[in-house]
Amino acid sequence: MNIFDCDLIKKSEHKFLEQALGFHKKLGNDSVALLVGSRAAGYMDSWSDLDIWIIGKKEKLNAKDKDIYRKTGQIFVDRGDAEAHFTFKDIGDLRKNVENWKDPIIWLIKESKILVGQYKDFSVLKNKCKKYPRKVAEQKLKPEIGRYILSKAGSLVMAPRNGDTYTSIISIGKVLESVFKISCYAEQLPVPYTKWLFRVAQDTTITKKILPLVSGAVSNIEEIIRIPEGKYFRELVPVKNLRGIKSILVEGLQELGWKGSWVKNLDDCMEYAF
Repeated sequence: MNIFDCDLIKKSEHKFLEQALGFHKKLGNDSVALLVGSRAAGYMDSWSDLDIWIIGKKEKLNAKDKDIYRKTGQIFVDRGDAEAHFTFKDIGDLRKNVENWKDPIIWLIKESKILVGQYKDFSVLKNKCKKYPRKVAEQKLKPEIGRYILSKAGSLVMAPRNGDTYTSIISIGKVLESVFKISCYAEQLPVPYTKWLFRVAQDTTITKKILPLVSGAVSNIEEIIRIPEGKYFRELVPVKNLRGIKSILVEGLQELGWKGSWVKNLDDCMEYAF
């Protein structure tokens, strides 16, 4: 495939792409040029920037770039408009991030598309990023459930009760972020940046189950902004719906094969949130 004919790269970006590939070529066979981000994941729109990673060995950088990498942990080159850039990352340092299961790096690697190169070490790394091991997923799942439980019992109720509109909106956002992350971790799926979180979570078992309640909460957010006269704060649709997700989470987790006392009693996960 001629990458200059690729629909994911605009003609106006070809000159910058050549610059990125020139950097890649200097690193030899132990390197690969990747398309990452929204374009690689299939979320491209007219605002999507061109985001390229060059993965290789830092030992092959020239003296100037070695010094930059030592100080910053990467080599970052921008076209000058923040809409096209490439970043060099050392394969060994990237491997450490993967071994520590760092979000959202795992997701970016999983969704990346190879533009040039057949670097075996990177292929092995990418294959590892397809799914979290069960133990890793559980380590990520429990704190996120704990955060949901804390918000559900705390600010999600107290802010509307006190008429604190801004904190209410923050609380709703935090609950949504937690439940979508829970949906992904429950299926051992890597989690992306928040801006792509719902897109990744929407096809999961748990999100499909909770979506009617979530949609109702979002559609009725006006009740938080202007609380109807005489309405009990626990009966506000966003509060009621997002608190009501708890039983559905238990059902979804059990359906996905999660076991343990913490599944039946999600309140046990609160300790992991701190």
